Amino acid sequence: MDRDQTLKSLRERILTFATSRISKDLAEDLAQDVLVVLHEKYARVTELTELVPLAFQILRFKMLDLHRKSLRRGEYNQASID
Repeated sequence: MDRDQTLKSLRERILTFATSRISKDLAEDLAQDVLVVLHEKYARVTELTELVPLAFQILRFKMLDLHRKSLRRGEYNQASID
């Protein structure tokens, strides 16, 4: 399996996991962010077994970062004005 096929397979797994936790649009964005990081920083890693734990660790940190940004913006504490 070449690197492109590996990343495509990994993208599906990342997207499935992220979609189970957050909205589909945000999950798509996070999946792309994770793949960009993997592509730029870990170009020598080609085995799927090596990339999966690394990808999910990156995804976890990106999801936490997204959550912290939402808290700072007050998105979770907003009350309806109606």
